[in-house]
Amino acid sequence: MSSESLTLAAQRDLERIRDVIEELTGLLSRWSGRFTVAPTSADYWGVKLWSCDIRIREDILQDIGRRWTTLIHESLHAVSIGMRPEVYLANRGWEEGVVEQCQRLLRGQILDSLQVAIDNARLQEIDRTNVIMMSS
Repeated sequence: MSSESLTLAAQRDLERIRDVIEELTGLLSRWSGRFTVAPTSADYWGVKLWSCDIRIREDILQDIGRRWTTLIHESLHAVSIGMRPEVYLANRGWEEGVVEQCQRLLRGQILDSLQVAIDNARLQEIDRTNVIMMSS
């Protein structure tokens, strides 16, 4: 798939994820609807910016398992209640830890709802890697 095709597919997937998350949680997403791709050299897999844009690293888009877990993770940030820069910085790690755990708890329902199948062993490998990356 070309870089442009991957970007368009990820945009559509974010829209679908948003709809399922809103339905599952009853929370309204504040995602701006804007999606951009970061270079592989970025020091993150994905990020939900304060503008509520979502950005994912280019190489992550090519890895089906990490792509979906990252898109779900960043989409969950967009429904986080009361998230403001000063609160996020004062409580470093809380937002990320809670959102990551929610991603792990909800992703089965989200992926099933969207009819996306990802090997469970791959998801467990991603979870182990995320723990390492989040703790550094």
